[in-house]
Amino acid sequence: MTAAAGLTPRAIAVEAFRAITDRREPLDAAFPDAIAKSGETDIPARDRALARLILLAGLRRAGSLTALVESYLETGIPPKSGPLRAILVLAAAQLILIRAPAHAVINVAVTQCQKHPRARRFSKLSNAVLRRLSETGDERFAALDACEHDIPAWFLDRWTAAYGAETARAIATASLAPADLDITPKSLERAEEIASALSATVLPTGSLRLAGSHDIAALDGFQDGAWWVQDVAATLPARILINAGNAAAGARTLDVCAAPGGKTMQLAAAGLDVTALDRSAKRLVVLQSNLDRVGLTASIATADARTWEPETLFDGVLLDAPCSATGTLRRHPDILHVRTQDDVRGLVALQAELLARSARFVRAGGTLVYCTCSLETDEGPDQVAAFLEAHPEFETVAIDAAALGVPADWMTTDGALRTLPHFAFAADAPMPGIDGFYAAALRKRSI
Repeated sequence: MTAAAGLTPRAIAVEAFRAITDRREPLDAAFPDAIAKSGETDIPARDRALARLILLAGLRRAGSLTALVESYLETGIPPKSGPLRAILVLAAAQLILIRAPAHAVINVAVTQCQKHPRARRFSKLSNAVLRRLSETGDERFAALDACEHDIPAWFLDRWTAAYGAETARAIATASLAPADLDITPKSLERAEEIASALSATVLPTGSLRLAGSHDIAALDGFQDGAWWVQDVAATLPARILINAGNAAAGARTLDVCAAPGGKTMQLAAAGLDVTALDRSAKRLVVLQSNLDRVGLTASIATADARTWEPETLFDGVLLDAPCSATGTLRRHPDILHVRTQDDVRGLVALQAELLARSARFVRAGGTLVYCTCSLETDEGPDQVAAFLEAHPEFETVAIDAAALGVPADWMTTDGALRTLPHFAFAADAPMPGIDGFYAAALRKRSI
């Protein structure tokens, strides 16, 4: 392969990597922006997929890959060298993690250096470093401590305080591994049929898991609306609400902060009368598109939950609150680079406000499910404890693990759900791994 043939996807990856690691832009914004800046008007799907594969691999192990590259340089990566660090780190990711052909990776990396005024004078250095790395890098990389190099220290400190040192390292290790693809069938009765068509494994919850990464739109059943993409942990809060005694078919149900709609679709597929509330009109367009594809309906409300007033109260309310999302690092490794402790403090305040507001939408005897995809205790159990102290009209409802199809030890001592990234459905279960989620069921006492 010539350098030119593989340049576009690697240039996109480098541009997005720099936006995320240098400017703390989120992946969902940085990647499409990088595609737009490429100047290419019709990038093949395979090139987009390659760019994303390279980018995610580099983001997950950026610290270790940087240390590896610098082990071949006496004085580290030269300062004021433009995209040089990103080029070298992502080239190392391709060589060590993706196992791309060395000659192709090195040729493209050198070309990338030559095309940038600040990196141009380091093109020969890059060639030499990457050639040596391609020959001896595996052993050096294996000797690096991923928890030390790739997980921010404040993440690990928090997890150690919450779960203990051993579990914290297990969380970190699992969080740095790529996630398999989980999908939710529109009809659980078709789970086995869909699994057979996709060579997927049916999980005890009814979700389907496909090993590796995939071109989602090309998979059987996607265009027909037979399923949608959703991590198995993300399916559990909606199922908790569906399993509540007051959530019978037709029950009025509110999904707060609903976009992009996975939980809305679950609730609608269960026959509930669903209102999807979100303040982002743009994200609600995506939600409506998802509903249309799978042939489900829900009422759409574009408003901030903190000021919105419903016409009537709801039987069930689901609040998947904005959070630090530290439980989703497997799918969103940009969080390693963009999240700060100040972010968490701000999000905790927002969650408390949204939780108190959502409580006002629940009728007497109704159920409120609060959840976050965060591993942080102040965004989960601490948040709920503070809410219950301020709202004695609510009480906790113990979640039934068996009804969800999950192990009993995924439940906390006070009856809430806590999943961690290294969890498996059984000790010998294939394909372990799950997003980190916390969910609590709260019932409003009848007056």
